[in-house]
Amino acid sequence: MFALIAGIYSSTIPPPLVFLFLGLDNSGKTSALESLKVLHKAPGPSIPLNLIRPTMGVNNATFAINGRSLTVYDPAGRIEGRRMWGGYYKESHGILFVVEGLSEASTGARLEESQLVFSTVSASVPNKPIAIFVNCPDLERRSEIGKLVTEYFRVSFYEGRVKVFLGDVISGYEGKKEGAGEAIDWLVKMEALGMFNDGDDDRPK
Repeated sequence: MFALIAGIYSSTIPPPLVFLFLGLDNSGKTSALESLKVLHKAPGPSIPLNLIRPTMGVNNATFAINGRSLTVYDPAGRIEGRRMWGGYYKESHGILFVVEGLSEASTGARLEESQLVFSTVSASVPNKPIAIFVNCPDLERRSEIGKLVTEYFRVSFYEGRVKVFLGDVISGYEGKKEGAGEAIDWLVKMEALGMFNDGDDDRPK
């Protein structure tokens, strides 16, 4: 009887989610992850923004959103680190792709490289939702950078599978959902609605 009750109870618990935070090195991936840990009161300490260093391997964190447990993996964004990204695609339910919008360089070669990497990622996960988080603390330039990224990354081509979110990584530390918080909420919503489900049985159930 206990086993039966336990089985019924476990069947009512939503399965845990797995998301990837991808993007170029120094784009703000780890800062976004740490801000979400603060925002959603993840267990364990979070790293202050001024102490965050470039990721050498893989960072990860587990927390809950609206009662739904989720784990985020944040692999290194350097060229050599990108080789490990493919190992996380199958088990992930969606991707948060971080684009730097911090400097003038963001609209030059750096943006071009980011777009090329994004194209490779989106082609590798054709049936998973992707939230593009444009990390831009400059309010005056944020809208401009957002429009540029939307056009340059051909967001309309993906017919709703890709969505752009604007903000900066400080928001989560301040208890605001703006930017990365909104992006992760959207990914959770897309999974709950069964959007872009590729039927991959290797993902966590």
